[in-house]
Amino acid sequence: MEVLKAAKEITSVEAEKAEWALIQRQSTVFEKRNWYVYNAGFVMFLFGAFCALWAQNTRRSVGLWFLLGFVFTIFAILAILRINRKIKGRRKRRYRRSLDYWSFAHF
Repeated sequence: MEVLKAAKEITSVEAEKAEWALIQRQSTVFEKRNWYVYNAGFVMFLFGAFCALWAQNTRRSVGLWFLLGFVFTIFAILAILRINRKIKGRRKRRYRRSLDYWSFAHF
């Protein structure tokens, strides 16, 4: 009888140790998951801040571009790059026209 009691005690202690180890593993997985969520949120905030800064410099709606950058991150950055490309193309054409005008005006 004493052998059975000792065996039950050993199995209950081992079961408690196994349960504690499982709880610790679950908590570390949960902590890692939270870490990824916090970092993703921080990156989204940075994208939103970048888009808002760009919007402020180009006289566009800061709040709208922050929201677009925060929610659509990569797509908003691609939109900004496309818009900048169009703006630079317009500036080059204006500059070339002004050079053409001045070059013909002097001759």
